[in-house]
Amino acid sequence: MTAERKKSLYASTVVADHLRPAATECDLQAPIQLGDLGWWHYLNGDYQKAVDMLSAVVQQRPGDLNLRLGLAWGQIEIRRYGDALQTLNGAIYEQQIQPERALVRAVANWQAQEHDEAIRDFDITVSGRPEWGNSSWVKALYSRWSHKALWRCKPSASGENRR
Repeated sequence: MTAERKKSLYASTVVADHLRPAATECDLQAPIQLGDLGWWHYLNGDYQKAVDMLSAVVQQRPGDLNLRLGLAWGQIEIRRYGDALQTLNGAIYEQQIQPERALVRAVANWQAQEHDEAIRDFDITVSGRPEWGNSSWVKALYSRWSHKALWRCKPSASGENRR
């Protein structure tokens, strides 16, 4: 991460912390605003703070898949893989698994040493959202640790999955 990117994330975190009291007022947008702030903490590498904020928001909006995905990413980063899988599985049942949900589940399963499930979820992700097959794109959005786990799920050039 470049020094300029770190400064930008730090400045965003300062602003996010400053705005948090306003977002906690009783209004309909508060959970979404707090979820956004929690995601900023994830992007800044403060995973525990992200999980704390997103956990509270998911309790307020248990059916919001995007909030659950953010919480699951944070839980993976603090190595709570079982919690991440439970967070994902607690979402309202859908006929088709969303690619974003499958991606988070792939990383959580890989880190929990459930490689076959991880590979299956990675395949679901890439078939629904081909951009997830682009290493540079994923690396720009998520932590180096999550990127590394995800890339181990990806089939190698010979067609065999890495283990």
